[in-house]
Amino acid sequence: MAKKDPNGNPRDTAIRYISMLSYIPMEPSDISTAELKKRLEGENFLVDMRTIQRDLERLCDKFPLDNRHGHGRELRWFFRKGTANQWPAMNTDTALTLLMAEKNLKPIIPKQAFNSLASLVNQAKETLKVQDKSGSKKIWSDSVRIVPKGFSLQPADIQPDVMTNIFDAMGKHRQLRITNKTGMESVINPLGLVMRGSMLYLVSNYHGYDDIRITALHRIVTANIEMSDLVTPKGFNLDDTLNSGLMSWRLDPGKPKNFEIEVNAGIALYLEENRVNPTQTIKKLDDGNSLVKFASEDTLELRQWLLGFGAEIVVNKPAAVRKWIIEMGKEIVEQYKEYD
Repeated sequence: MAKKDPNGNPRDTAIRYISMLSYIPMEPSDISTAELKKRLEGENFLVDMRTIQRDLERLCDKFPLDNRHGHGRELRWFFRKGTANQWPAMNTDTALTLLMAEKNLKPIIPKQAFNSLASLVNQAKETLKVQDKSGSKKIWSDSVRIVPKGFSLQPADIQPDVMTNIFDAMGKHRQLRITNKTGMESVINPLGLVMRGSMLYLVSNYHGYDDIRITALHRIVTANIEMSDLVTPKGFNLDDTLNSGLMSWRLDPGKPKNFEIEVNAGIALYLEENRVNPTQTIKKLDDGNSLVKFASEDTLELRQWLLGFGAEIVVNKPAAVRKWIIEMGKEIVEQYKEYD
C-alpha cells in the first residue's frame, strides 16, 4: 500500500530520506528531481516534486550533496566527488574490504574504473579511524593480501570521458557514437560491459545490424551519447552471448570436442586440484603418467593453455589440436635455430 502522507509519520519520512539518498550518484553522474520522484514512486512513496525539492535542500545541510542545471531549469543532483562521508554509512567490515581492494586489486583494474572508488576508499579510511579503537582492523588490513594467479600484464589506460559516457549511455538506455584509434566513427548499441583479466570490453551491435561484437574500451578514443534510444537485438541475453564463446575466439564453432591429453604425475595433481570443467576425468596409466579427458569448445585460448605446458603433456585428441601444437613447436624451433 502506498504511503500517502510522507510528512505525517517521522519514521516514513526517515525511510524516504534513506531511499532518496541511495539513488543519488557520485559526480560526474547525476539524477534529476523527476527521476528521483519516479524511483520513490517505485517504492510506494507518493510525493510531489515540491516535497522532494524541499527534502533535498534539507539533506544538503547534512550530506555533501550538490546540484547543477540540466535541460532548462531542471536541477540534477549528485554527491560531490572525493567526499569521505558519502551515503550510505559504512561499517568496519565493509571499510576493511574496500581498503583491501584498494591495495590488492588496483594493479589489475583500469585506472579510470578504479578512480570511481576513490571517495569510498576515503570513507573507508575515515570509518576505520573513527570506529576502531583496538587496532584489530588495521592488523587485518596489513595481514591479508590477494596475489594474482600467474603472470599479469598492466591494464591499458581508458579515456576518462569514454568510461563515463558508456556508463551513462547504458544507464539511460541510449545509443553511442564512438571513434576508434583508426579514426573510424560508428553508432552502436551498448549492451554490456565485461571484465576479462585486466581488460574491459564493451559488448555491442552496430546500428542497423544484429551481430554482436566486442570492443576493448582502451581502443575507443571518443564516445558520445546519442539522443536515440538503444535498440536491443531480439532475444539478446548477455550471459547466453558470453556462454556461446564470444570472447574465447572459437576456432571450430559447434559441439564441444572430446579432448584426451597424457600428462605426468605433477600435472595430473595440478588438474585434480584445478579442474578444466565438470566433464574432466583422470585415469592413472601403467607408466606413471595419467590420461586426462574432458569435453570443451576448441578455442585459441585453450590451445595456448595446452601449448604452455610444453613437453610435460601430449595431446592425443582432437587430431586438429595435436597437429596445431606440432606445427607451433616446429615454428618455435625454427625461430631459435640461429642461437644453437
